[in-house]
Order: sequence, then structure tokens, then C-alpha cells
Amino acid sequence: MSASLVVGPGTAAYGAAELKQAAHKFGLTALCISIVIHFSIIGLYYLVPESDNVVIRDFPTSVVHVAPHPYIPGVYTPPPEVEKGTPRHIVQDGTPIPVSNDPESLEKTLPTQSERVDEVNPRGAGGSDEGTKEIGEIPVDENVPPEPFVPVERYPEIVKAVAPAYPALALQAGLEGKVFVKVWVDKQGKPRQVEVIKSDYDIFNEAAIEAAKQYLFTPAYMNNGPVSVWIAIPFTFRLTGAR
Repeated sequence: MSASLVVGPGTAAYGAAELKQAAHKFGLTALCISIVIHFSIIGLYYLVPESDNVVIRDFPTSVVHVAPHPYIPGVYTPPPEVEKGTPRHIVQDGTPIPVSNDPESLEKTLPTQSERVDEVNPRGAGGSDEGTKEIGEIPVDENVPPEPFVPVERYPEIVKAVAPAYPALALQAGLEGKVFVKVWVDKQGKPRQVEVIKSDYDIFNEAAIEAAKQYLFTPAYMNNGPVSVWIAIPFTFRLTGAR
């Protein structure tokens, strides 16, 4: 079967060919109109002369003449006038000071290195070091506990250990437990302060503290010298024969 275009009486046939022809015709017309409009605008811009009558609105203004501030004695005084051609080298207090034309007066001797050192660190007569002060080690208060953590090369070692006394009430009640204490060991290896870190029962704390106070240690060493540190010691309270 073939498709056919049915046209009524008195009408002309209108198909794809006619649409393409009409689109081409109207496209050319629109292009011509746009070209005419653009050239008209450009022609008007260059043909119309610019107007030199620029209106500048004049705002009313007022000028106030202020007299110069008078010089206040004791506060500010004007510098003295210097003759023209006089060289100016040094300025003090805002006043230029004329410099002599003598070349010897312009020479300036700079201090030597030793003189600068003497200004900073004066010495005694004859170049001796009597005026100097040597800086030694910073004194450390032995009554102040050390920091919680102190880096050391060698930690304290126990020289004398003391077993804690078993509390009577804990013995009667059949209680067992463990107490952890921290001990401040000074530079002589002696305990200076004892504190409880953790305890299973408070009834064991006093006995653990009293036993730790009787311990003796070798001091901790850092940089070939003894230092005070904190160390931890565990105490275990266990009944005889208990598993």
C-alpha cells in the first residue's frame, strides 16, 4: 500500500518540500532584518555628535581658615633656623645640629670586640675575671616531690624490704587482698612519702604504708647523678595455708 495525500477541492498541495522552502525564506528574511538593525545602531553611535554640555551640580561649600597653633613654652618650641647650605648630620630632640667642616671631627672610633664584651660582662682591674659571675647548677628544692614521671637511666633497686603486719581485724574476718602504693625515693634512696594507689580493702592501707616507709633503695640515676623519683610497690595480704 502507498500513502496518498488527500486534498480537497480548491486547495493546493502542501508537504515537506513546501515547509523547507518556507523555512529557508523566513530565515533569510530574519537574518537581513537583524543585520540592518545592528548596522543602524553602530551608525547612530558614530554619526551622532557627542554633547559637550555636561551638567555638573555645584554643591555649596564653606572654607574655614584656621590659624596656626601657637607654640607652648615647655611643651614644644620650634627648632632654630639654620642657614642655607649648612650640612646637617645629627638630629637631637627634633633640632638639626650643624656639622663642622673639619674632617677630623667626622671620624668615629668604633669599639673593639673586647670592649664590647667588657660592656656586657665587666671584668675586674687588670683584665681579671673578678667581676664575672659563674653560673652553676640550678638549686632544686629537696622538699618538693618530683614529677609523676621522671626519665632516668637506672631505676631504684630494693636494698631492704619489710613485710607488712597483717591487721588483726582482717585476720579475724579472714580477709585477703592487695594494696599498691607509690613511694617517693629521694637521692639517698630513702622513702620520703608514701601514697596508696589502689587497694582491695582499706583495712590493709595503713599496714602497707608503714611497711613501705621502712624500705631502703639504691637511688635512681640520670646523667651520672642521683635523682628522686616515684616508684610503685605492691603488697599482698594472704592468710597462711590459703590458696
